Formats: sequence, structure tokens, C-alpha cells
Amino acid sequence: MLRRSESNVEGSAAPVGIACGRCRTVRSACEWSALPLRSEIGEAEVASLVSRWPADLVVVVRTCTCGAPIARLAPRQAG
Repeated sequence: MLRRSESNVEGSAAPVGIACGRCRTVRSACEWSALPLRSEIGEAEVASLVSRWPADLVVVVRTCTCGAPIARLAPRQAG
């Protein structure tokens, strides 16, 4: 796990990887994927919140080691 930042195009500090909103720990996509799965939210669950939702995407929520949820868009898994 990383706890560092790099400058983005505009010159401000931006985390490299996927950051937890609570503890600010930054993880690679592989590290994030290894965190415990909290939930997966698809089209049916977000239909009342958005006018259009791509059928091939879901929101995957994993639990950080500090206990906070970390959500990312991901392709829907077949099956």
C-alpha cells in the first residue's frame, strides 16, 4: 500500500491508484480487488437514481482495512 502522491497534469497533488476516502491509503487495482467485497450495485439498484445506466457496468464496493467503503466502476461479470 502506498501513502504518497504525485502531481497531476494541473500540478496539484493526486493519489496514484485507488485511495480510501477515510484513511487515504492508496492501493493498486490488484490490492483493491483483494479487499473484502461489501456489495455490487447494478442497473436495477441505480435505476431510480440515474436516467440511464450502462448494462455492462456495476459499482463494486469493497471494505478498506479501516472499515470504510471504497466504490469503483467495474465491468459486469458474466454469469
